[in-house]
Formats: sequence, C-alpha cells, structure tokens
Amino acid sequence: MAANAVDGTGNPIPTSAVLTASAKHSHANLLQHVAFFDIDDNGIIYPWETYSGLRMLSFNIIGSIIIDGVINLALSYATLPETLFFLLRV
Repeated sequence: MAANAVDGTGNPIPTSAVLTASAKHSHANLLQHVAFFDIDDNGIIYPWETYSGLRMLSFNIIGSIIIDGVINLALSYATLPETLFFLLRV
C-alpha cells in the first residue's frame, strides 16, 4: 500500500519502530493509516489485516470482504517486487 521502510539488508522495519507513540502526531496521516492496518506490526499489510481493520471500523462482514478484495487487488500489483511481465518473456 505504501512504501515500506527497510533496513540496510532490505528487511522491512516494523511500523512501531518508525511510528513511536510520542512522535505519532508529527507523522503524515498515511503513515498513521498504515500503522492502524498493520496489526502484527511487521511492515506488511496482508489481506486478513485489512479485513480485521475494516471490522474494527464497524464495517459488516460482507462489506469488509468486498472492500478488502477491492483494496488488495487494486493496490497489491504496485507493491510486487517484480512485475507480471516476466510471464511474457520467452
């Protein structure tokens, strides 16, 4: 969804390390949004975390499933490490 913060080895830095409680108000709204949906705090938002976040925001089950699918299908391609054009290579 958003660009992940990574350390020198390329591993994602947990959202809580980037977004501490004392500095939460000074960060961009997008980072706070990502921190809300990153339930296990590993820097990656999985579809089940999106679903759980939507349920915490009081969306119903059917609405959460539909919105989760739309969000993750629409935004996941942009975060892939390699594009799907490798399927066209011979």
